[in-house]
Amino acid sequence: MKTLFWYGLVCVVLGLVSFLILVPHTSPQRFQTGGIGVGSSQWVDRRPMPGAIGSILIVGGLSMMVGGCRERK
Repeated sequence: MKTLFWYGLVCVVLGLVSFLILVPHTSPQRFQTGGIGVGSSQWVDRRPMPGAIGSILIVGGLSMMVGGCRERK
């Protein structure tokens, strides 16, 4: 099999896994008075990855798999 097919297969698997992964979301907080500023990040919750990322990986991976399977004449 061709290398492009295997790259496509990896992209499809990563696209499917991206629907299951939860990404931690932090909320930045800043306090500023005069010329002095203090900042911190607070961990808020875990959110799923956007569906567009997984969809693009799956569609791109499938197209690479099809392109990798075609025979050249």
